[in-house]
Amino acid sequence: MFVLLEGIVEIAVGGTVVERAEAGAVLGEMAIIDWSPRSATAVCETPCRLVSITAGQFDTLIHETPAFARHVMQALSGRLRRMNQRLLDAFAEISVHSG
Repeated sequence: MFVLLEGIVEIAVGGTVVERAEAGAVLGEMAIIDWSPRSATAVCETPCRLVSITAGQFDTLIHETPAFARHVMQALSGRLRRMNQRLLDAFAEISVHSG
Protein backbone atom coordinates (compact mmCIF):
# COMPACT_ATOMS: atom_id res chain seq x y z
CA MET A 1 0.00 0.00 0.00
CA PHE A 2 1.10 3.59 -0.53
CA VAL A 3 0.29 7.00 0.89
CA LEU A 4 0.59 9.79 -1.67
CA LEU A 5 2.51 12.66 -0.07
CA GLU A 6 2.87 14.91 -3.13
CA GLY A 7 1.64 14.93 -6.70
CA ILE A 8 -1.32 13.62 -8.65
CA VAL A 9 -1.96 9.99 -9.59
CA GLU A 10 -4.54 8.84 -12.12
CA ILE A 11 -6.45 5.69 -11.19
CA ALA A 12 -7.71 3.70 -14.17
CA VAL A 13 -9.98 0.66 -14.36
CA GLY A 14 -10.03 -1.19 -17.65
CA GLY A 15 -8.14 1.66 -19.29
CA THR A 16 -10.66 4.30 -18.18
CA VAL A 17 -9.51 6.93 -15.68
CA VAL A 18 -12.00 6.86 -12.83
CA GLU A 19 -10.25 9.04 -10.30
CA ARG A 20 -7.39 11.46 -9.70
CA ALA A 21 -5.68 10.95 -6.35
CA GLU A 22 -3.99 13.88 -4.62
CA ALA A 23 -1.79 14.32 -1.54
CA GLY A 24 -3.10 12.33 1.42
CA ALA A 25 -4.68 9.61 -0.72
CA VAL A 26 -4.06 5.96 0.03
CA LEU A 27 -3.40 3.62 -2.89
CA GLY A 28 -3.38 -0.17 -2.90
CA GLU A 29 -5.39 -0.46 0.30
CA MET A 30 -7.75 -3.07 -1.15
CA ALA A 31 -4.92 -5.44 -2.02
CA ILE A 32 -3.29 -5.13 1.40
CA ILE A 33 -6.63 -5.91 3.06
CA ASP A 34 -7.80 -8.90 0.98
CA TRP A 35 -4.63 -9.98 -0.90
CA SER A 36 -6.54 -10.11 -4.20
CA PRO A 37 -4.96 -8.96 -7.46
CA ARG A 38 -5.11 -5.23 -7.97
CA SER A 39 -8.35 -3.90 -9.40
CA ALA A 40 -6.98 -0.69 -10.90
CA THR A 41 -3.85 0.82 -12.38
CA ALA A 42 -2.21 3.87 -10.82
CA VAL A 43 -0.07 6.15 -13.00
CA CYS A 44 1.67 9.30 -11.79
CA GLU A 45 0.34 12.31 -13.69
CA THR A 46 2.86 14.64 -12.07
CA PRO A 47 6.08 14.00 -10.16
CA CYS A 48 5.02 12.24 -6.97
CA ARG A 49 6.34 11.36 -3.55
CA LEU A 50 4.88 8.26 -1.95
CA VAL A 51 5.46 6.24 1.19
CA SER A 52 5.10 2.48 0.96
CA ILE A 53 3.43 0.61 3.80
CA THR A 54 4.02 -3.11 4.26
CA ALA A 55 1.33 -5.48 5.53
CA GLY A 56 3.04 -5.58 8.94
CA GLN A 57 3.24 -1.79 9.14
CA PHE A 58 -0.40 -1.57 8.03
CA ASP A 59 -1.49 -3.92 10.83
CA THR A 60 0.49 -1.89 13.38
CA LEU A 61 -0.93 1.41 12.13
CA ILE A 62 -4.50 0.07 12.21
CA HIS A 63 -3.99 -1.26 15.74
CA GLU A 64 -2.17 1.74 17.20
CA THR A 65 -3.65 4.65 15.24
CA PRO A 66 -7.45 4.63 14.97
CA ALA A 67 -7.34 7.83 12.90
CA PHE A 68 -5.31 5.99 10.24
CA ALA A 69 -7.83 3.14 10.22
CA ARG A 70 -10.66 5.66 9.79
CA HIS A 71 -8.75 7.38 6.94
CA VAL A 72 -8.38 4.08 5.08
CA MET A 73 -12.07 3.24 5.63
CA GLN A 74 -13.09 6.70 4.44
CA ALA A 75 -10.98 6.25 1.31
CA LEU A 76 -12.61 2.90 0.59
CA SER A 77 -16.15 4.11 1.22
CA GLY A 78 -15.56 7.27 -0.82
CA ARG A 79 -14.34 5.26 -3.80
CA LEU A 80 -17.26 2.86 -3.49
CA ARG A 81 -19.76 5.74 -3.40
CA ARG A 82 -18.15 7.37 -6.46
CA MET A 83 -18.18 4.09 -8.38
CA ASN A 84 -21.82 3.53 -7.42
CA GLN A 85 -22.65 6.96 -8.81
CA ARG A 86 -20.76 6.19 -12.02
CA LEU A 87 -22.79 2.99 -12.38
CA LEU A 88 -26.05 4.83 -11.81
CA ASP A 89 -25.05 7.47 -14.37
CA ALA A 90 -24.10 4.74 -16.89
CA PHE A 91 -27.41 2.93 -16.37
CA ALA A 92 -29.32 6.19 -16.82
CA GLU A 93 -27.41 6.86 -20.03
CA ILE A 94 -28.20 3.36 -21.34
CA SER A 95 -31.91 3.70 -20.55
CA VAL A 96 -32.08 7.07 -22.32
CA HIS A 97 -30.53 5.62 -25.46
CA SER A 98 -32.50 2.37 -25.44
CA GLY A 99 -35.87 3.91 -24.63
